[in-house]
Amino acid sequence: MRLIALSFLGFLACFPAWAQDGPKLLPDAPPLIWKPVVGQPAPDINCKKWIDITVESKGTISASVSSQKPPAVSLKARKLFDLKDHVVIVHTFAFDDAVAKDKVLPLVRDLLLANSDRKLAAVGIANKTELETARNEAKEIGLDYPIALEDMSRSDSPYVDLKAHAACWAFVVGRGGGLLWQGNPAVDDKKFLAAVKDALDLYPVTRVERKMNDRLVKALAEYYAGRLAKAGSLAEDEMKAGQKVLDMQRVDDAKMLDNAVRETQNAWLGKLTEASTQKDAAGYAALERAAKVGFAKGDAQKDLDRLQNEAHKDGFFESRLLESRKYLNMLDERPVLFPARKETASEAFATKLEAFARASSNATDETRTAKSLADRYRQTAR
Repeated sequence: MRLIALSFLGFLACFPAWAQDGPKLLPDAPPLIWKPVVGQPAPDINCKKWIDITVESKGTISASVSSQKPPAVSLKARKLFDLKDHVVIVHTFAFDDAVAKDKVLPLVRDLLLANSDRKLAAVGIANKTELETARNEAKEIGLDYPIALEDMSRSDSPYVDLKAHAACWAFVVGRGGGLLWQGNPAVDDKKFLAAVKDALDLYPVTRVERKMNDRLVKALAEYYAGRLAKAGSLAEDEMKAGQKVLDMQRVDDAKMLDNAVRETQNAWLGKLTEASTQKDAAGYAALERAAKVGFAKGDAQKDLDRLQNEAHKDGFFESRLLESRKYLNMLDERPVLFPARKETASEAFATKLEAFARASSNATDETRTAKSLADRYRQTAR
């Protein structure tokens, strides 16, 4: 069972507190850098020279080069740690590459426009070029996210490796910092879009701060996919196996992952309890589906069953839950470029949203969101 995309309001309201507050590094602590490997935690981006792009009140784009530490806020953040509750597209490109300019950069731009309600961010790493040229190119395409300028033949960033991959390359980092996909979006655009969509469907997990033992890649894959109980079971197996061969790094990494599993489960249960108490049907329904995938039959499942029984005692809340579940099921069909681009699938989905909004006699978060998304598609999709 795959997790679904969360609703416009419910998704934003459900991020656990630990997804906002994490361990504080000392100001002079060196960044933790390793090679990006799918299934492992994604390393720091580690770039120093950035184009600061800001959208001003008149709709213009201004840019400057800065090596100073930027404010770690919203989509302007340059560090993955500051975007740990987001899906992040890290991509490398050359401004003078016609394919990147005509296809890849507009695709990333439209992905951000389409998913502004689902916490999607991007960080670009461009070939070293003149500031004025970079500024004009960014303005022309309408890019509004952090872009670093790097000499790709000498870069220290682990995401820039011309020996390992093409200059045009993309990495999809999931909520919680796991690297879920990498490839050439100019060649594998369908796989790229599928990876972004799958990542957006996943609920946030606790961030793992370092590269793990290779023996734990399978457990990490389960963890980043939200299958928490399975990940915990695999981590426990690796812990025991590591103890037998006296591989203490393997043991320590397995313990770290097991702790992350438990922390994530506790956070989800806490948010479920909070949503139940506040009668937040949209938030509860989203977490409920995540928990059904993440928890095993045991104490956590008992807590989930208890919360569900309590919800059913309130007739109005139960009715709202049914509507929220129906809406979330419908969001399974949301195209990843909806509502930014006009496509056959987008047209069909807009029609479903409009029918959903008309079918309800009550104005709810779901009906308002459905109408807003459909209207946005009708008015602005290219």
